Amino acid sequence: MTWTYGQVFDATAAGQRDQVRLLAQENNTAQQRVTDEEIAYVLAEEANVYMAAARVAELVAGRVGVRGRELRRLS
Repeated sequence: MTWTYGQVFDATAAGQRDQVRLLAQENNTAQQRVTDEEIAYVLAEEANVYMAAARVAELVAGRVGVRGRELRRLS
């Protein structure tokens, strides 16, 4: 599994991946929550980068929400 963000915003696969990361605010190298492979899958399923970014944001929210509940249970 890989995580990359090259700030390339063209029509290439890498550019679309970076657009999704930027729009979904999933571009912080210290918090790598969605892999390149997951973004590629979402891009293949959605109509455009905006819909893909919305789906990625939902994935991140779900993952962060699960971690938050787990942490509350432990305390």
